[in-house]
Amino acid sequence: MIRRYDPTSDYEEVVEIFKLNTPVHFDPEELPNFENYLDTNNNNYFVIEESGVIKGCGGYHIMNNNDVARLSWDIIHPDYHGEGKGSELVNFILNLISEDEDVSSIEVWTSQVANSFYYKFGFRSIEMVKDYWAVGFDLYRMQIDLKKV
Repeated sequence: MIRRYDPTSDYEEVVEIFKLNTPVHFDPEELPNFENYLDTNNNNYFVIEESGVIKGCGGYHIMNNNDVARLSWDIIHPDYHGEGKGSELVNFILNLISEDEDVSSIEVWTSQVANSFYYKFGFRSIEMVKDYWAVGFDLYRMQIDLKKV
């Protein structure tokens, strides 16, 4: 089941999922940015939960005069990597975004660790910045142009 993130009951478990994905998927120095996001931008943040266990989280926010949506902090608990949970969550979020007629493109800012995951949804790389997130974590800015899809 995918449901809206609840900051009062989900925060600790979601932060733990982030920590379990460091240092492979995230640099530990990114934790304060993630916590700040959870505190300030959680209106469109979701968790994937099964049998009372949060297996992943992710969301989006709208930018640039409401015409660009950006996927934000899509993270799956390491015990459930490879089970399709990430694809399920991203498809859910992309479907929500596609309902907004004002959105002309969707972006994701990711690293070389996960960029290949987003290609299968139609994202294409538009920029790469070496060591953007931290040393060894390059920025891959990727986009889907909804007007051409």
